[in-house]
Amino acid sequence: MKLKKLLTTSTLLLLTFSLSIGSALAAEVMDPGLKSKAKRAADDGLHYLRTHQAEDGSWSNSVGVTALALRAFLENRRGYSAV
Repeated sequence: MKLKKLLTTSTLLLLTFSLSIGSALAAEVMDPGLKSKAKRAADDGLHYLRTHQAEDGSWSNSVGVTALALRAFLENRRGYSAV
């Protein structure tokens, strides 16, 4: 069960990070409707991360997963500088 949660969280982290970076890189050539959906998906991913963060500030008790989560926040279009 713990492995399944780690894999689910890791997958969501990668998707959130990819959507954050992808929406930033393709912003000028993307259809406005698709651009809006990509931004919403990235925001939803960050919301998921905020609501599933552990008491100690980590995600899935993993340094690697926590680093990916923090990077998703730092590289997001909203410009978070602290979580």
